Amino acid sequence: MDLLGDLKERSFLQTHNQCYAMLRAVLHEFRGYMTVGQAIAFANGLPPVVRAIFVENWKPPDQPLPSPSRQDFIDAVIGRLSPHHVPPDSIVSDVFALLAPRAEATKIADVIDSLPAELKQLWDED
Repeated sequence: MDLLGDLKERSFLQTHNQCYAMLRAVLHEFRGYMTVGQAIAFANGLPPVVRAIFVENWKPPDQPLPSPSRQDFIDAVIGRLSPHHVPPDSIVSDVFALLAPRAEATKIADVIDSLPAELKQLWDED
């Protein structure tokens, strides 16, 4: 099954449109806390379509955002989706759990290891 189909099933979502919006929100929020080098290295380890979503409309910042708490990250993802979509509480862990086995571990391991503990913890949840 494809990533959006798997996300739809895992998160009990109704449409592929919801899945796409939620995947994009999680990826775009995640990249905001990375340096340009980290984001490029991370993108290189993603499947091609997910990589395109990750870099869609990206304007690399001068500095990454300060590391958020777990809840602040989730709240920011929810903010990206409001008012059109209401994600399940598990959306961040669902997206990362489905991405992890699809990503090239050797390409993203160093990036994940270099992230602040709060972000690394989000990636490792499941």
